[in-house]
Amino acid sequence: MHRQRHNRSTFTMFVLFSAAMVLMPVAVMFIGYTLILDMLFTFDSPSDKMAAAGIAGCCSVQLVVICFLIYAFNEPEHEPEPGPEPEGATPEATVVGGDTNKRGKESKKGR
Repeated sequence: MHRQRHNRSTFTMFVLFSAAMVLMPVAVMFIGYTLILDMLFTFDSPSDKMAAAGIAGCCSVQLVVICFLIYAFNEPEHEPEPGPEPEGATPEATVVGGDTNKRGKESKKGR
């Protein structure tokens, strides 16, 4: 149950960051082209102004990617829940190191 909750929250954050990667550059280009760039700079043609707005949009995508990476690396690790044992598995059949027999003791190969 806990694992499903973790998967759901991870998927939700993935969808949110993906939506931000689409919406953020559009918003930055629109706001930059219509409002901000005219106040800060003088352009010879509208195509120069659009190019500057496009560069700002590309930078905003990079900012979203950086934020996603920071979030992903700082996300707490979740330990997997112990699931049901597969059929035929017995508690005494453990690997101690090297070749083992069914009871978990090292076999006497090479002696």
